[in-house]
Amino acid sequence: FLMGRNSYYHCRTQMPNNVIVGRHCSINALALIGAVSHSLDRLTTGLLDIDAEARDDLTEAEMVAGTSPTVIGCDVWIGANAIVLDGCHIGHGACVAAGAVVTGVVPPYAIMAGVPARVLRYRFDEATRDRLLASRWWELPQSVVSALPAGDIAAVLEICNRHWERRP
Repeated sequence: FLMGRNSYYHCRTQMPNNVIVGRHCSINALALIGAVSHSLDRLTTGLLDIDAEARDDLTEAEMVAGTSPTVIGCDVWIGANAIVLDGCHIGHGACVAAGAVVTGVVPPYAIMAGVPARVLRYRFDEATRDRLLASRWWELPQSVVSALPAGDIAAVLEICNRHWERRP
């Protein structure tokens, strides 16, 4: 389990080891991240390849080993009682509404809701989304990020452009 700078998840259980969370994410304590799903097209939804006597000694992490990682980009918000299944990818800047069930890929800056989760709308128009993704503002030093004018996207983009232009 990896979590980036300025992200939080006040989970009540241990986070699965196959979850990667980017920077500046807000995940509600009641959200379930990396929930293990089961194949529905096999003989059983259970585990056939684990010896019954050995199964009691396995940890949850060992039982889900080999599942696809769940990747949550930077600047993501996930609401209460949302469920993000294992192997899902949530793009940068996306918002997952309370109670939503994410079963696949969430586009950057999408606002998702429902069961299964669907795009309701986007936080910004396509041109702004592209510019925000290109700005990689979440990679800026903390001193720069903490001073960004969060309510003025145009100013943020200008600051990012100036910062990246000065870098070798």
